[in-house]
Amino acid sequence: MEVQYLILARYAETLPDGGLQVIGGNLDMLTVAEVPYAFPSLYLTSRVSFDREDALVSHDISFRVTDPDGEPIAETKLGTTPEHTFSPNRDRLNVNATVLMMNLLLAKEGIYRFEVVVDNSPAKSTPLRVELQSKDQSQSDASAREDV
Repeated sequence: MEVQYLILARYAETLPDGGLQVIGGNLDMLTVAEVPYAFPSLYLTSRVSFDREDALVSHDISFRVTDPDGEPIAETKLGTTPEHTFSPNRDRLNVNATVLMMNLLLAKEGIYRFEVVVDNSPAKSTPLRVELQSKDQSQSDASAREDV
């Protein structure tokens, strides 16, 4: 079993042919004016690939989000893969999944971890650093808006 990718994005869509469309992908840092902050919409997308041997048994797949203290704040069960046998010309079973998280509450600064979990074990994670906007940055942004 191999997680080929795990991407945070502002928009993502898994296509019927296995393709992936992503806008604002590889999101790994977010600067906010204050915490808690509710992220309006965030997509998490992954591809998990099973070889012939792995595909002979079913697997539970889910996404999990943990806060900077390692505490889970969200989890979505994606489903269970069926036991699968292959035709002679195929050697992998790919499972593509994309989940939309609406108003995900980021309660504090720090590194949040987004994980794909296979059979109750984290298989891959990607971080999202949440930082407070500095007062200097806030003032320069306000000045820039006044100049327009």
